[in-house]
Amino acid sequence: MGVFKTARLMKTLGLVAKKPKKPHYYTVDKEQPTTPHLLKRAFNPSDLNTRWVGDITYIRSHQGWSYLATVMDLANREIVGYALSKTPDTKLVKKALTKAIATHQPNTQG
Repeated sequence: MGVFKTARLMKTLGLVAKKPKKPHYYTVDKEQPTTPHLLKRAFNPSDLNTRWVGDITYIRSHQGWSYLATVMDLANREIVGYALSKTPDTKLVKKALTKAIATHQPNTQG
């Protein structure tokens, strides 16, 4: 049955659809958490394994959605770690970062 037929039948029966409202998150009275800006826009470091950045993206397949977390070295734009999962959670990010640390030895002094 189509949308218009459903709407016509609901109107005939006096039914009204109720859509759930999207929750709003207002932070008027709450103090915003501050995160230190450690990178300071230094997106082109000269030394390898001193600046890593990460991202998560989603991939659609016949089985549904999959999520890919990557860790990239900013010096040479190489993907140093990645992980694939069915859920976009902290376990996915932790696996990608653990794989990056295991394969490359990051310099923690930079």
